[in-house]
Amino acid sequence: MASNRQWAEAMSDRLWEGISSEYDQRTKDLIIQAFLGGLAEYPQVLENLKSSSLIESNYFDDDAPREVQGKNWRMRIRKGQAPRIS
Repeated sequence: MASNRQWAEAMSDRLWEGISSEYDQRTKDLIIQAFLGGLAEYPQVLENLKSSSLIESNYFDDDAPREVQGKNWRMRIRKGQAPRIS
Protein backbone atom coordinates (compact mmCIF):
# COMPACT_ATOMS: atom_id res chain seq x y z
CA MET A 1 0.00 0.00 0.00
CA ALA A 2 1.29 3.41 -0.92
CA SER A 3 2.09 5.95 1.76
CA ASN A 4 0.54 9.40 1.88
CA ARG A 5 3.89 10.80 0.79
CA GLN A 6 3.90 8.61 -2.33
CA TRP A 7 0.34 9.72 -3.10
CA ALA A 8 1.26 13.38 -2.63
CA GLU A 9 4.31 13.05 -4.89
CA ALA A 10 2.30 11.30 -7.61
CA MET A 11 -0.36 14.01 -7.39
CA SER A 12 2.24 16.76 -7.57
CA ASP A 13 3.71 15.14 -10.71
CA ARG A 14 0.26 15.19 -12.30
CA LEU A 15 -0.28 18.78 -11.22
CA TRP A 16 3.12 19.77 -12.65
CA GLU A 17 2.12 18.36 -16.02
CA GLY A 18 -1.17 20.25 -15.94
CA ILE A 19 0.21 23.65 -14.99
CA SER A 20 0.17 26.06 -17.89
CA SER A 21 3.37 26.49 -19.85
CA GLU A 22 2.92 30.23 -19.37
CA TYR A 23 4.65 29.89 -16.01
CA ASP A 24 8.43 29.55 -15.69
CA GLN A 25 10.01 26.61 -13.86
CA ARG A 26 10.58 28.58 -10.64
CA THR A 27 6.92 29.54 -10.45
CA LYS A 28 5.86 25.95 -11.11
CA ASP A 29 8.21 24.77 -8.34
CA LEU A 30 6.66 27.26 -5.92
CA ILE A 31 3.15 26.12 -6.83
CA ILE A 32 4.11 22.47 -6.26
CA GLN A 33 5.76 23.32 -2.92
CA ALA A 34 2.60 25.11 -1.79
CA PHE A 35 0.50 22.15 -2.95
CA LEU A 36 2.63 19.61 -1.06
CA GLY A 37 2.66 21.81 2.05
CA GLY A 38 -1.11 22.06 1.92
CA LEU A 39 -1.50 18.29 1.62
CA ALA A 40 0.80 17.79 4.61
CA GLU A 41 -1.22 20.28 6.67
CA TYR A 42 -4.64 18.99 5.57
CA PRO A 43 -4.55 15.18 5.21
CA GLN A 44 -8.29 15.04 4.53
CA VAL A 45 -7.72 16.98 1.31
CA LEU A 46 -5.14 14.34 0.32
CA GLU A 47 -7.74 11.61 0.95
CA ASN A 48 -10.34 13.46 -1.10
CA LEU A 49 -7.93 13.92 -4.01
CA LYS A 50 -7.15 10.19 -4.17
CA SER A 51 -10.30 9.60 -6.18
CA SER A 52 -10.47 12.88 -8.06
CA SER A 53 -9.76 13.71 -11.67
CA LEU A 54 -6.18 14.56 -10.64
CA ILE A 55 -5.29 10.90 -10.00
CA GLU A 56 -7.02 7.55 -10.22
CA SER A 57 -7.94 5.79 -6.98
CA ASN A 58 -6.16 2.65 -8.28
CA TYR A 59 -2.96 4.52 -9.25
CA PHE A 60 -0.80 2.32 -7.04
CA ASP A 61 -2.51 -1.02 -7.74
CA ASP A 62 0.18 -3.50 -8.64
CA ASP A 63 -1.93 -5.86 -10.73
CA ALA A 64 -3.22 -3.56 -13.42
CA PRO A 65 -1.05 -1.78 -15.96
CA ARG A 66 -1.24 1.96 -15.61
CA GLU A 67 -1.21 4.69 -18.17
CA VAL A 68 0.54 7.98 -17.72
CA GLN A 69 0.07 10.67 -20.28
CA GLY A 70 1.28 14.15 -20.98
CA LYS A 71 0.12 16.69 -23.48
CA ASN A 72 1.72 14.96 -26.49
CA TRP A 73 2.60 11.48 -25.20
CA ARG A 74 1.19 8.43 -23.47
CA MET A 75 3.02 5.61 -21.69
CA ARG A 76 1.67 2.30 -20.40
CA ILE A 77 3.50 0.94 -17.37
CA ARG A 78 3.34 -2.75 -16.56
CA LYS A 79 4.89 -4.24 -13.49
CA GLY A 80 7.18 -7.17 -14.22
CA GLN A 81 8.19 -10.00 -11.96
CA ALA A 82 11.35 -9.77 -9.95
CA PRO A 83 14.05 -12.22 -11.03
CA ARG A 84 14.34 -15.36 -8.93
CA ILE A 85 17.65 -16.15 -7.37
CA SER A 86 18.35 -19.77 -6.60
